[in-house]
Amino acid sequence: MRLPPKVFWFTLAAMLAVTGLPFLYGWLSAGDAYVFGGFLFNPLDQNSYLAKMYQGWQGHWRYHLAFTASPGEGAYLFMFYLFLGHLARWLALPLVAVYHLARLSGAAALLWAAWGFFERTLPSARPSARGLALLLTAFGSGMGWVLVPFGRLTADFWVAEAYPFLSAYATPHFAWGLALMLWLLTPHLAGRPWRIGLSSGLMAVLLASMLPFGAALCLVVWGGWMALEAWREERLDSHPPDDDPASRLERLAGRFLAQRSALARLMGLLLGSGAVLLYDEWVTWTNPILAAWNAQNLTPTPPLWDVFISFAPVILLAIVGALQFGEQSHRAGRLLVTWAVLGLTLIYLPLGLQRRFMTGLYLPLIALAVVGLDRLAGGRPRRYGVLVAAVLMLSSLTNLLVFASGLHGIGARDPMLYLSRSEYQALTWLARNAPAQTVVLAAPETGLFIPAYTGLGVLYGHPFETPNAAENKTLVQAYFTRPLAAVPPTGVDLIFVGPREIALAGSPFALDYPAIYRSPAVTIYQVTR
Repeated sequence: MRLPPKVFWFTLAAMLAVTGLPFLYGWLSAGDAYVFGGFLFNPLDQNSYLAKMYQGWQGHWRYHLAFTASPGEGAYLFMFYLFLGHLARWLALPLVAVYHLARLSGAAALLWAAWGFFERTLPSARPSARGLALLLTAFGSGMGWVLVPFGRLTADFWVAEAYPFLSAYATPHFAWGLALMLWLLTPHLAGRPWRIGLSSGLMAVLLASMLPFGAALCLVVWGGWMALEAWREERLDSHPPDDDPASRLERLAGRFLAQRSALARLMGLLLGSGAVLLYDEWVTWTNPILAAWNAQNLTPTPPLWDVFISFAPVILLAIVGALQFGEQSHRAGRLLVTWAVLGLTLIYLPLGLQRRFMTGLYLPLIALAVVGLDRLAGGRPRRYGVLVAAVLMLSSLTNLLVFASGLHGIGARDPMLYLSRSEYQALTWLARNAPAQTVVLAAPETGLFIPAYTGLGVLYGHPFETPNAAENKTLVQAYFTRPLAAVPPTGVDLIFVGPREIALAGSPFALDYPAIYRSPAVTIYQVTR
C-alpha cells in the first residue's frame, strides 16, 4: 500500500483529537475534590476492563472473575487486557494511561487499515469517494439522533463495536479488533500461499483473543465470499444440458479449492482463530463460575427498525452501491456485498449473543455507500457535492451528541465518571493494605470501582460479570437500606461506607464493628464473627 495522501493525515489528526482531548479535559477538570475515572462512554464496561488490567498488573496471566466473592480458578480469557496490565507494570505507568495509549494507537491502526481496505475494494472510485469513506469511518454513525427528542436511544448511541468512531472513543480492544478485521478482509493476496496462511493465522490468533466474534465473522465472510466466487464462475461456464448435480457440486468444490491464495487465508483464519474460539467455548461451559457469568451475558440485537435507523443514511446508499456492483465483474465489490448481507443476516440468528455480529458492520456499508452516492450523482459535480454534504451532516450528529454527553458528564461530575477524593484515597489504602482474597461489601456503584482500583472481590459490582447479579444486587441494596439492623452476608470481610452507601441508607450511620480506616467521608469496617 502506498503512503496515504494528506486527507488521511488530516483525518487521523482530527480523529485522535476528538477521541483524546475530552478525556484530558475530564482529568484537568477534576479539581481537588474529585478524581476522574478515565472514562466517558459506558463506564460500566470500561471499569470492568480496568479490573482485568489490574489482574495483569498483579502478575496474573489467567483471568479470575473480578466482580464476585468467589472468583474461581481462572482461565486464559481477556488476554489483551491482562497483557496491558503487565505492560503498565513494566513501564511503571498508571493503568488508565496505558488503557488510553492502547485505545488511541488502536484508533490510528484502525484508520490506517481502513484506508488500505478502501484502496483495495474501491480501486476504480474517484479519490474524493475514498476520502469520503475515510471521513465516515472516522466520524460517521447513524440517524438515531432523530429519535432523541422522543426519549429513544438507538444502537448507534451504544453498540460501540459496530462503528469505528465509537470503537475508538470507547475501548482499545474494539479499535484494534476492527483494524485486524480490516487487514484480514482486505482482498490483497500477494505472496506465496504459505506466507499468506501464516500471517493470517497469527493475526487471527490476536483477533480471536481480543474480539472473538470479529474472528468468527471474518471466517464466515471470507468463506462466503470464496463460495460466491466459485458459484459465479460455475454459473458463467457452459455445461451439457444433462449435467447431473453431483458433477456440478464436484466442479464447484474444485473451483473453491482452486482459489489458492484466498484458501490459504481461510485456512489461516480457521486454524488461528479456531483454537482460541474452541478454548473460549470449552472453558465457559466447564468452569462453573464462568458458566454462571456467561449465562447472563446476553446481547440481543435491537429491533429491525432500530438497526435501520442506526445505519441510515449509509444503508440506503449501500443498497444502490450493491446494485452497482451486481452489474459489474468486481470481485472486491462482491466481498463488500457479502460482508454486508451476511452481517445483517447473522445479527438475527437465534443466539444469545447475536448483537455481537454487528461488529464492524458500518465499514462495508460505508464502502458500498460511496459507490451508491457516486451513481446517484450521475457525474454531476454540483449534485455530488450536495449529496456528500448531506451524508456527512446526517451521519455525524449522533456522534456529536455522544461527544456532548461526555462533556456534560464532566461538567456535572457524574458519579459514574468521577470518584470523590475521599473515595479514591480509601481505595488506594485498600489496595495497599487489604489481603488479596478480601471480599468487600459496598454499594453497587462502589462495587464497580473496587475491583478496578484494588483487585479485591465484591459481593456485587457488575450486572453481567457478577454471577447471580440480580440476587446479589438486591442483597447489597437491602443491607445498606437498613445497615444498623442487618447482618452482613456470609463471606464478607470488610464493609465500605462512603457517600454512595450513605445515600442508599438515607442518612449517615456507624456500624458496631472495628473501623480499620477512617476519613471525613469514608469508613471501612472489619467484619468480626
